[in-house]
Amino acid sequence: EDPNLIEYVKSDGRGYFYRSPIFEGQLENGNPTGYSLRKGLNTSGDMHPTLPSYTGCPTFRAAEAYLNYIEAYYELNGNLGGNCDTYWKALRSRAGVSTDYQLTINNTDMSKETLDWGSYSIGKQVDATLYNIRRERRIELVSEGFRFNDLKRWRALDQVQNVHLQGFNFWESMYQLYTNPTPEDAMTPLDPITLQPYGEGVNAPNISSETDPYAEGKYYLPYRKNPNNIGFDGLNWNPAKYLYPIRNYEFRLTTEVEGDDNIDTSSIYQNPGWSKEDGTLPEGD
Repeated sequence: EDPNLIEYVKSDGRGYFYRSPIFEGQLENGNPTGYSLRKGLNTSGDMHPTLPSYTGCPTFRAAEAYLNYIEAYYELNGNLGGNCDTYWKALRSRAGVSTDYQLTINNTDMSKETLDWGSYSIGKQVDATLYNIRRERRIELVSEGFRFNDLKRWRALDQVQNVHLQGFNFWESMYQLYTNPTPEDAMTPLDPITLQPYGEGVNAPNISSETDPYAEGKYYLPYRKNPNNIGFDGLNWNPAKYLYPIRNYEFRLTTEVEGDDNIDTSSIYQNPGWSKEDGTLPEGD
């Protein structure tokens, strides 16, 4: 445990590090799943009130380049030749874990990885080596904004149909941090929050219910506290969204007669599932 972080938790009366901000009115200060960002955190309170951010934001580093190389080499050649061994061991050595990545690959049971979207491409699971390359990337680059783009380029979202995302374990004990907060040495009191679970006869629900069939009696469900939420009945991936639509302007530039409204004569094609007209949703939405 980091003693500086512990001290910051105790002296921070606003409670960000005492309890996850799942009830915040401002979305940029909220936390949709209950799992709070810690990566790159500067534990000094001096970084919090006056500066734009207190988390480090790397733009590019060697680890990303190593991961890019390993993945591209394996996809192209089907083996871990070239510099793959050197780069993979360098990543693990810096992290202080075993550099024997082959042992990890050999002990991977893909039948137990079905809940990891990154284990799929086009609806089917990939082999154990490629999966471990992807998993190494997920672990190394966690909370740095890579995951969604990675899942899209792997075409790893086909099987996402009627998925209900579970957040942190809220109902077994964590709820007490909200209903009866007692942070140590807080400079200002932390207000208690009245829980109003959806579906339990309340007028303004602010939390998913403990008895929700998808909560398993304990998990917070970020999309199940408001029936108007787009994910209330489950998240569904539309394959058209693997690619962005080409805007209408580009078709008009490439018609037989430049600028002509007859965009069907354009020499370029729209990406699958999208209309050539701007402002429209893809097929299936």
